[in-house]
Amino acid sequence: MIGVETFDGELITPHQLVKLVPGHIFHSKQHVETCIILASDNVGQPDDKTKVFINLLVKQSTLAKCITALKFLMQHNSLQCKTLYLPEILKEKLDDDFFACENRVYIKESVNLIDRLSAKNLLLKSIAHRVYRLIGWRSKRKIAKHTSLVRCYVEVSETLHKNEIMDSLCVFFPFPYKISRQVNFYKSCLRRNYDTAIYGVPYSIWRAFKLFFKKDDASIIDFEYEAYHHHAVELAKFNIKHYYTEDDYVPASFLVGKKLKEAGCRVVNRSHGVGYDCPYICAHSIDVLTKSQINYYKHWNDNTDLVFNFQKREVPNTAVLLSECEEVCYVFMHSNFKDHLLHYEGALQERILKALSNCAKVNQLDICIKYHPNTSIKEELDLPEISSINCIDKIKVFITINSASFYTYSQYGLFLFFGDELCNPFEIIDPKALFYHINDLDSVLLTYQNKAAITTALAAQSELLRSFN
Repeated sequence: MIGVETFDGELITPHQLVKLVPGHIFHSKQHVETCIILASDNVGQPDDKTKVFINLLVKQSTLAKCITALKFLMQHNSLQCKTLYLPEILKEKLDDDFFACENRVYIKESVNLIDRLSAKNLLLKSIAHRVYRLIGWRSKRKIAKHTSLVRCYVEVSETLHKNEIMDSLCVFFPFPYKISRQVNFYKSCLRRNYDTAIYGVPYSIWRAFKLFFKKDDASIIDFEYEAYHHHAVELAKFNIKHYYTEDDYVPASFLVGKKLKEAGCRVVNRSHGVGYDCPYICAHSIDVLTKSQINYYKHWNDNTDLVFNFQKREVPNTAVLLSECEEVCYVFMHSNFKDHLLHYEGALQERILKALSNCAKVNQLDICIKYHPNTSIKEELDLPEISSINCIDKIKVFITINSASFYTYSQYGLFLFFGDELCNPFEIIDPKALFYHINDLDSVLLTYQNKAAITTALAAQSELLRSFN
C-alpha cells in the first residue's frame, strides 16, 4: 500500500492519507480516471465487466483513494513528499510524471485493488437478498401484472417518484443501513394503499461462501456481475414498460437498465443525493439535483442516449418565510459522515457543532440540530435535537456542510454552507452557494440575525433554485 515520508521525517500511512482530504474528491473525474488506470490497460470503451470493476474501485478501493488523495494534496501544496513508497503493481500503471516526487521506492507485496469486504459481510448481503426473495415468493406474479415498477428502499423513494408511485408496483429491496427506516416506510405504503412487493437480487450464497477462501478482485467482480446479470434477465422477461430507480450507487445496477432498455422498457434513474456515484450507468434519463452531476455523468456516458433533467424543487415565497415572526432559529442539518468513514468531513462537522454550541451560549442564539435519518453516531453536545422542522415557528436559517437537505428544505428557509479551504459546496452544490469559512461562524450568524440580510440572501437562493427548474 502507499506510504509517504515527508521532509520532516514524518511517515504518513494510507489510512492517514485518506483522512487528510474531503471525501467528495473520491467522486471526482480525477478519481474515476485513477480507477480506470487501475482497472484496465485498454484505452477504448470498457466492456460491461470492466465497467463493474471500475464502479467497484470507485466505491470501495482504498488504494485508488490513496492515489487520488496524494495527487490532491500535492496539487494543493498541502503535502511535501520526500520519499514515496508504492506497491510494485503501480510501476506499470502510473508513469513517472503522475506524482511530483522524485524519490520512489517500489515494494513487492500482494495487493488487491478492490477492498476486501469481509466474507462475512458479503455472505450476509447474499442471505438478506435471498430472504427477501423467499418472503416475496409471490412477487413475480405481481410484477407480471404491472407495466410500471418503482424500486423502493426508504421514504426517499416516495419523494423521488411521487408522480409515479401510485400507479406503479413498489418493489422493496434490502436496505443495509437502518432496517427500521425501511419497515416504517413499508407500513406507510400499506396505509396509503400502494401496491407493494418484496424482492431481492439473486446473489449466490455458494459464491459468497467461497469468498471465505478466495477473495481476489476477479472473485468480487464475478460475484456482483453474475448476480445483477441474472437479476436483469429476470426482470427483462416481464412486460415492464416503465422502470424507476435510484440505484446509481450500486456498481452492477447498470446491467439491469441495459437489459430493460433492450426489452423496450423506459428506464428512469433519479439521484437521491448531491454526490456522484458510479460513473457508468444505463438509463433513458437521469434526473439530477445539481449541474455538476450532469457534467460528471455526461462525461462517462457520452456515447449513450442518456437524457438529463433537473428534479423540480419548489422555490420559496420569501414574504411567507419572513412573516412567521421576528426571531431566528438556526438549524444544523447533520450528515452521517462518520457512519460512512468520511473522516475529514466528520472532523469538520464536529468542529462546526462545537462552535455552534459555544455560539449559542455566548450570544444567546437559538440553535438546534436535526440528525440525518441514517446516523448511528450522535455528537455529545448540548444543542437541542429536533425530529421535524414543523415544530419551529421562527424564521429558519439552516446550516450545513454540503448536505442534499438543501434541495429538500430550502423551501422552508435560508441555507448557509460552512467549511474550509479544501471542503466547500462549490463543486458539489453550486458555485453560487452561500459559503462561509468555519473561522467566521460567529460573525456570520450574528449577521443573519438581521431580517434585511436574510431577505437579500433568500432572493439569491431563490434565483439559484430557479436555475435548476
